[in-house]
Amino acid sequence: MFEFLFKYPASAFSRGELVLLANWPKWIFGILLLATSVGFALLLRAKLPKTIPALRSWRMAVLWFLQTALAALLLTLLWQPALMVAELKPQQNIIAVVVDDSRSMGITENGSTRQAEAVKALQSGVLSDLQKRFQTRLYRMDSKLNRVNGLDELHAAAPVTRIGDSLKQLADETTDLPIGAVVLLSDGSDNSGGIDLDTISALRSRHIPVHTVGFGREQYQDVEINDVALPARALADSRLAASVSFHQRGYAGRKGMLAVRDGAKVLTTREITFGPDGNIQTENLLFNAGAAGAKPFSFSIDPLPGEENRANNALSRLVDVRSEKRRILYIEGEPRWEYKFVRRAEDDDRIVQISSMMRTSENKIYRQGIADSKELAEGFPNKVEDLFPYQGIIVGSVEANYFTPEQQELIKEFVDRRGGGLLLLGGRYSLADGAWGVSSMADLLPVVLPNRKGTFHREQATVELTPAGAESIICRLLEDPAKNTDRWKKLPPLMDYEEIGTPKPGAAVLVEAKVGSRNLPLLATENYGRGRTAIMATSSTWHWRMLLPVGDKSQEEFW
Repeated sequence: MFEFLFKYPASAFSRGELVLLANWPKWIFGILLLATSVGFALLLRAKLPKTIPALRSWRMAVLWFLQTALAALLLTLLWQPALMVAELKPQQNIIAVVVDDSRSMGITENGSTRQAEAVKALQSGVLSDLQKRFQTRLYRMDSKLNRVNGLDELHAAAPVTRIGDSLKQLADETTDLPIGAVVLLSDGSDNSGGIDLDTISALRSRHIPVHTVGFGREQYQDVEINDVALPARALADSRLAASVSFHQRGYAGRKGMLAVRDGAKVLTTREITFGPDGNIQTENLLFNAGAAGAKPFSFSIDPLPGEENRANNALSRLVDVRSEKRRILYIEGEPRWEYKFVRRAEDDDRIVQISSMMRTSENKIYRQGIADSKELAEGFPNKVEDLFPYQGIIVGSVEANYFTPEQQELIKEFVDRRGGGLLLLGGRYSLADGAWGVSSMADLLPVVLPNRKGTFHREQATVELTPAGAESIICRLLEDPAKNTDRWKKLPPLMDYEEIGTPKPGAAVLVEAKVGSRNLPLLATENYGRGRTAIMATSSTWHWRMLLPVGDKSQEEFW
């Protein structure tokens, strides 16, 4: 009916533009229409009440509207209305035919792969028809766009698809070519996160439409690992924490098995429960880095029944595992049990070497674990070349003014610029009681210390793991998260604790001390520059070693 009344289909009107072909100015059209509508209104107001006294005002308005509409139609016809539709000129424009060449196009459905269906569609006459009317260019799309000479160069073997990047590349490389349209044949699987606004604007400014032709089912059962966050370097026999991101469709509420392998050797596994379809999930895995060398660790989710594409269930990451030891400088302000048990915990550690200095009197220090007689002979380092060879610093019961202003600035540089770690322990002369909160090193701390003394208490406190601590490798005594949380609950109480104030916005509290009805931050950490700082607000973790069974290594594992 629409085409009978208006000659052309509705689709032509949606993409076309109505124009007036008459040479008369359009403002004359407006004046005539306005004058006609006003004239009809005056005429109706003067004549009709006399001839038909009972005529209501709304009926007069309807008559006026119909008369004005008829006048507008007649005036429009006088101005010769037409529909203007832009069309590509034969053989003067280029049609870019882009075919997805990623592995997902190789999935078989109903006895044929998605790419085979795309090739079949092009060979059925679509491509030849386009070539009769336009110049055509054939492209293969994966992580980037590549021009090909024929459909036989498509192999559906690329590991990724980046539709947005490919369209941007096409727009950038064809600025001097008359691209009339893009025909995109794909299953829609995209690893780039979409098309950015700059690409859309570039295509729109050149009036280049993108016609998409989809292949494959819209919904199918699949599990895909999106990313694995893992340090690029590690020490031999150290524990690594990997954050694995993945999503699935068709398996919501089902369980799967996530594993990490070093070659054929399974390092660790975890049972996972899949969330809602399409949602990105993240799971953390802890495993031993093993011997030194370049290790291509493989992360995978075991294939599930009915899964059609199993090629995207695994992802590999290369880690440079090194054999050198991490050197830690431990400075302690007074003889105490915590110092002894921290050193003992690291005695058998193959990746950590502690060089320590303990203040035995006002002007004397006792050194342990030093590499030679010159190391720490002058006390705490005063120069970059003496401090920066260490990877971390542990500060025990030491007041802030023990360090000179130059040493305080050097410690800040050690964390910020060198990327080292700084750990402060609770004690009689540390943290708020040691005036750290009013020193130049206060910015380093993950908390805002109380502005008072008497924050160190020799009272019992039990420890509780926070949600952040349950996910952190720092607090992982056992590999299994549930068993690890249970182990923390069974640790003996501490014999002292220190109030450390309020955590800073960027800090994470991993462990809390429960004192009566209060929960106080006990272990807090944050990133500072290129390094990290932390506070362990107690001096009695050694108590765990004394009260736990002989074979329980919780205290050693923690340190």
